[in-house]
Amino acid sequence: MLRAVNVLSRTTLVTLAALVTALVIILAQSPLWLDAVPLTFKVFVVSVAVLSFFRPQDGLLVVAGLSAIGLVAGRLIDSVARGSETLVLAFLVGWFLSVWRPRDRRQWSFTSLHLPVVLFGLVVLASLVEQLWFLQIQTSFPKPFLEDLWRYVSRDYLLGPMMGFSMMRHALLLIEGLGLMMAVIAISRTNDAFVPRLVRMTLAGAMGAALINVVYAIGEVIGSGASSNELVNALLHRRWSVHIGDINAAGSYFAMVLPIAIGAASTCRARQWIWLLPGGVLIGLALWMTGARAGSDDRHRGRQGSPPVHAGQSGDVGLPTRLWSGHRPVLPVVGTLFPSRVTSGSPS
Repeated sequence: MLRAVNVLSRTTLVTLAALVTALVIILAQSPLWLDAVPLTFKVFVVSVAVLSFFRPQDGLLVVAGLSAIGLVAGRLIDSVARGSETLVLAFLVGWFLSVWRPRDRRQWSFTSLHLPVVLFGLVVLASLVEQLWFLQIQTSFPKPFLEDLWRYVSRDYLLGPMMGFSMMRHALLLIEGLGLMMAVIAISRTNDAFVPRLVRMTLAGAMGAALINVVYAIGEVIGSGASSNELVNALLHRRWSVHIGDINAAGSYFAMVLPIAIGAASTCRARQWIWLLPGGVLIGLALWMTGARAGSDDRHRGRQGSPPVHAGQSGDVGLPTRLWSGHRPVLPVVGTLFPSRVTSGSPS
């Protein structure tokens, strides 16, 4: 009986992976045909997908290092697409295609995680189909509704506006999160040196985001002609977020990354303290500056009158996930790679 369940689960997993592979390809290619997306961004997205196909571990490291600053990087090149999620989709395209190669089919070997992944994925997809069906009944006839849905998925998904398909966005974020989780597990099972590298890249991206927040806040206050006392007061008592428009989401992100930095510092060699110690302090300062509930409920209540200062309207926050391989934890940081909470507004 157990063997039959395992075979059915594996078959369902492969079928689900085939559907998700086709879906992420459709989603990832959407910004490539738009004139509003700069050529530099298009080339970089294709490069990440190609790198992830031939060297998935390096592709995931690129996503780990850059996903936290996707909003800021997108602004620098005038891209209207959501940078962080586009990178995630580009990686998933390359990785999913790579595991379909005959020599990489071993990654489909059944593990204890496959059954819950299959069940969760089926629940998400079933819920999505039900909500889309209900939306179609309320809004339009089947043919024009399907045409609008196809246009959203194949052209407009990564551009910000949800066009009434918010449930589609939320479901796909969950599916992308599952894909990232399975990728981390699969790669770490075949590469023992991968997990420490992924931790370092995740922390490097978080430190970059924290540095951007701090530098932006200092620049804004100094530019206003404030004195040194007013500068300190503004940094400590106003709410700041630049790399993510949702300030509470920014606080949640830094609150998840800070324990990772502490854990890495507690097990690292002496020479790594040179960047881990100031990096951890920088992340802690950025967490404090968000004034989010993730930092301190009491401090949040004391700053209700302080206006938030941010540089966008869309928020990304990681999916806190603890992954296990055998009897040891693989990585509790995969959630910091993925934008799982997004509010309406400009792209991130």
